[in-house]
Order: sequence, then structure tokens, then C-alpha cells
Amino acid sequence: MSLKLKYHQTFSEVVLHSLLHIMMQKAQSTRFIPPKRSNDILVKYLKVQVNRPRYAVCKKDIKTMISIARKGGNLLVRLFELHQMNLDYRAKFSQADELYILFNTLCEQYGYSSRLAPDGQLADEVKDDILYMTQEEIETGFDEENRQTKTLSFWVKTPQPYRVVECVNFIHPYTATIVQTDGKRIINTAF
Repeated sequence: MSLKLKYHQTFSEVVLHSLLHIMMQKAQSTRFIPPKRSNDILVKYLKVQVNRPRYAVCKKDIKTMISIARKGGNLLVRLFELHQMNLDYRAKFSQADELYILFNTLCEQYGYSSRLAPDGQLADEVKDDILYMTQEEIETGFDEENRQTKTLSFWVKTPQPYRVVECVNFIHPYTATIVQTDGKRIINTAF
């Protein structure tokens, strides 16, 4: 995964989780929470996140957010601005980028790596829990602007085909269905 994409995904997650944390705190409170108290809550939350290895790529940005809150800036407003910037950046992704993100997420979060299937790949040569697509499938599945033009197929040999479908369906914007089940399971993905 490219460092820029990993940074974007990680930073977006930190911002969104921070917003969710403060909103849940406000929802649980029976009293009004002023900006200074919001900053204190966010600082406490973000200090824990700084040391998580998962957020190492955006550690400097988390420290900057903590600094903004400690200096009296309204971190909640800044988080909403950052969240909107992340949404705007995400809107620029093409559908081919989304497919790349899907495969990376399946690998990192669910343990399903992906590979290009060599021409003439036999079912018995397919390894378990690895998603395979052909180069031709990718080339004919997208137009010049990287928009998906047809349903894409990939193969996975697994004892739990429905788990793969659930994992794909959980990742926005793709959905998956099982088309064929035998020694080689074919799963279609589509927007």
C-alpha cells in the first residue's frame, strides 16, 4: 500500500474516532460541555492514540492536535474541518483506487491476500485464502478514467466462502455474491 494512501486512511480513522469519542461523551452528559472541557476530553483520548503502533504514520499530526487543544484552540471545530477535508480527498478516488483499497483492507484486516492469476492457472495450483484476479479481468473491467464498466470476478479457494463474501460486503462500496462453488470458488464483486 502506498504511504500516502496509508496515511490518509490512518489519519481519517483518527479524526473520525476522535469525533465519535467526543460526541458520545457529550451525548452521555446531562450538562453542557464547553469547548475547554471538550479539549480536555479530546487530549486525554488522543494521548492514548499517540502511542498506538497503528497510528505511527500520523503520530506528528496527533501531537499537533493535542497542542492545538492545550493552547486553547477549539479542537472540535478543527476535527470537523479535517473530517470534511478527508471526505473531499476520498471523493477524488477512482473506482480502480477503491478496488485497490478493497484488496488492501481484505489483506490487512481479514488475512485474505490477493494476487494476479497467471495465465492457465489450474484449480489445484490455487492456494487457500488468496484472492486471484486475471490481468484481463482488470483491464476489461475499467475504462480510461478508471471507472468500473462491468462486474469483476475473482477466485478464492477457501473452506469459508461466505466469510469472504461478508468481509467484502462490509467494505464500502463493494458487494459480493458467490456465483459458483466447487474446488475453485468464484466470487463476483460489483459497485
